[in-house]
Amino acid sequence: MLRKNTLKEKLKQGKVCISIMSPFTDAGMVESIGLCKIDAVCFDSEHGSIEINQLENLSRACELAGVTPICRIPAARPEIVLRTLDAGVMGIVCPHVRTREDAEALVTYIKYPPLGIRGMAMTARAPGYTAGSGPKDYTTMANEETLAFIQIEDKEGVDNFESIVKTPGIDGIFIGRNDLSMSMGALGNVNEPSVQEAIEKVARLTFEAKLPLMLATDEVEGLPWIRKGAKILSIHIVPFLRRKLNEAALIVSEESAKLQK
Repeated sequence: MLRKNTLKEKLKQGKVCISIMSPFTDAGMVESIGLCKIDAVCFDSEHGSIEINQLENLSRACELAGVTPICRIPAARPEIVLRTLDAGVMGIVCPHVRTREDAEALVTYIKYPPLGIRGMAMTARAPGYTAGSGPKDYTTMANEETLAFIQIEDKEGVDNFESIVKTPGIDGIFIGRNDLSMSMGALGNVNEPSVQEAIEKVARLTFEAKLPLMLATDEVEGLPWIRKGAKILSIHIVPFLRRKLNEAALIVSEESAKLQK
């Protein structure tokens, strides 16, 4: 349900935040992740199998753990944004924003009138099934607390980024480096010089616009980006768990080998 958005508040204060990207549909796993010292869980309904009807319990799990639920949607369509937010998430990450018009449309889908065109259902979960404040107070608070992140991951988006980043109502920029490299013909090589130049351009203009920059990274590669000014590290739970489990297996294997000598 709608509440004070602690992720947004920390970003306003200039703090560096951690968001866990999760494709999982189990609320218990999300709750356990949320109880770690992180700031948000981003449900991946673009590349994951998460459906709208699962978002309510996933959002509840985040609220119980005291972290902000956000969602990367599969496409910027008003009906998708509407149902995702009504389920209780407090921020949208929109993939493949290529033009200023794309960014402006997203904002209108997220915001209630007079700032946008989002439809209102006071019987939905987000407003507390009508048990909370009245429509005016609720819509005003929702417009203030709901986050709008756009993902730049296409050459066209980079080319148009100088105008995109100035879109009113945008709360942050997420660079999708792998898809960007594909879009630029580098086939996943994010270190290709032209891709690096594009990444640096988006980062520089984001910093100049005083917007939070989010990157998909980890706690090691992300440190240099924090020093540059990035404010959100988006750590995907799948490679993180795989890496940590492999590290644990290696430690156990090495210790076992020592005992057998």
